[in-house]
Amino acid sequence: MINFGGKMKKITLFFILTFGLPLCLGAQSSTTKIIKLGYIDLQKVIKTYPEGKKVLDFLKNQRDTYENTKTQMENDIKKLEGELESKSKELSEMQVRDYLAQIEAKRQELEIFINNANKDLEKKEKEMLTPVYQKVLETIRTESPNLGFNFIIDYKYVLIADPELDITEKIIKILEGK
Repeated sequence: MINFGGKMKKITLFFILTFGLPLCLGAQSSTTKIIKLGYIDLQKVIKTYPEGKKVLDFLKNQRDTYENTKTQMENDIKKLEGELESKSKELSEMQVRDYLAQIEAKRQELEIFINNANKDLEKKEKEMLTPVYQKVLETIRTESPNLGFNFIIDYKYVLIADPELDITEKIIKILEGK
């Protein structure tokens, strides 16, 4: 085996510096693209966009309905607890156990109701808002280049920015025109 030692390393380094580095730098400079960054308040767009507003209003009404039912169920439990407390001295042990069983059953019913209501709201939100988000995002995707931007982020990730880079109102106007 022939030992080239440091000579082979020097030759390799010479070729890399002579031919490889300029090629890499040249390739890099020809593919450099200027990033024009903008931002958008996506929640404001959804709340303002008529389709999004309609979905959000429906979901709020549904949430309020569930909340009212939950409050009524909680009041029923409090009523039973109040009756038990006020009549506890007059009731037999069997009647007290009956009240406690009713209260426990109502609490379990409430817990099941809350879980089902949350799942239902989550499912409806996903089903109803997904098409709205898709339409808004597609509009952003197609209109951003027309507005001179090639990179858009949600405003909640922006700490400091020039207000001229905010495309929220422009996208709202475009969506309202569709």
